[in-house]
Amino acid sequence: MAVHLDVTDRASVDAMVTAVGVPTAVYLLSLWVLYVRVLRDRFHQLVVPVAMALIVGAIFTPAPVLAIGLVLAGLAAVKVALHVRDAARAEALTTVESLRLDRARRTDSTG
Repeated sequence: MAVHLDVTDRASVDAMVTAVGVPTAVYLLSLWVLYVRVLRDRFHQLVVPVAMALIVGAIFTPAPVLAIGLVLAGLAAVKVALHVRDAARAEALTTVESLRLDRARRTDSTG
C-alpha cells in the first residue's frame, strides 16, 4: 500500500509526526509499567525508558518517522539479544548444576 501526501503546511507535518510518536511512546510506557519494570535485571528495566526518550526526541528530528522506526528496530534487536543472553546463562547454570550433581553422586557411591 502506498500513500502519497502532498503537504505544504509544516503544522500538518508536525501533527502527523506527533500522531505517530506520541502513541508509540505511550504504548512503550504501558509495556514498561505492566511488564518490564518487574524484571530483576537492571539493563532489561532501562532499555524501554531509554527507547521512549529517544522516540520523544525523534519527533523533533528532520526525519522523525524514520528515526522512530530505527529506535524501535534497535529496541527489538536489544530485547532479542537479551533473551538469547538469558537463555545461554540459564543453559550454563543447568550444565554446572548437573555436573555438581554427578560429582556428588560419584563421591556418595565411592564413599
